[in-house]
Amino acid sequence: MESILLLTDFSDAAKKATKFAVEMAKSSMAKLNLLHVYEEPFSTFDNEYEVKNNNEDNRHNSRLRLKRIIDKNQLQHHPHRIYVREMNLTDAVKNISENENTDLIIMGLKEKSDIANFLGNNYFNVMAKVACPVLIIPSSAEYHPITHIVYLTDLSAEERSLSFLEQFSASIANRDINVELLHINEEGYGANHQKQKSLVEISRENMDQHLIKSDSLMGGIKKFVKMNRVDVLAITTKSTSIFQRIFSQSLTNKMMNDVSLPLLVFKAKA
Repeated sequence: MESILLLTDFSDAAKKATKFAVEMAKSSMAKLNLLHVYEEPFSTFDNEYEVKNNNEDNRHNSRLRLKRIIDKNQLQHHPHRIYVREMNLTDAVKNISENENTDLIIMGLKEKSDIANFLGNNYFNVMAKVACPVLIIPSSAEYHPITHIVYLTDLSAEERSLSFLEQFSASIANRDINVELLHINEEGYGANHQKQKSLVEISRENMDQHLIKSDSLMGGIKKFVKMNRVDVLAITTKSTSIFQRIFSQSLTNKMMNDVSLPLLVFKAKA
């Protein structure tokens, strides 16, 4: 991992994401780029001068706040760059992530009121349009070194997904990271044997597989997390059914409030 992009709006949720970004950048020696985006106020002939001055103040103050993040975390001598943009968030992230060859985007997600609008806001668009993986940090999550990544699988062909996770795990720190497979079975025990066989077939050497019976995806996740060490949950947008179910309003609400785990979202290349 050579480049991490942190999105921040200076909220409490963004502060939690900042902690993850800083520690991961330090442990992997990756360049840390900080981005704050705000939309340009509506301008008319009557308020054009006021809007111009406000924009200049916004840019200046935003850069100062980003610089304080660098100073507070003693990153003055760590490779980094500060970005402030007046444009659509998705466009800004896409442009900067491509120009910086970003390996990972990290952003915080607020609880409750923001969750209800999650599917319609710009953050969801970021995940859909950028090429690199996105790590979403709920505001209730606490940072600790990542040692266990659990991948939610739909039991389809997972060769490229698992290759990515192995490469990703090797890149984020100089430590051993366990990648485990989890499938939530909502079909009853009759299908378990074939599903367990499928899990074994797609897994890699020394990769644990878990099959949880639950009437709901979220119930299965909570059951597994309660019994096992999990630092990050991972999904791929390729697993369309899981992706859509995770990002339904009710599931996202429960995910953020009950599980409090970072979620790694990535695309499996065709």
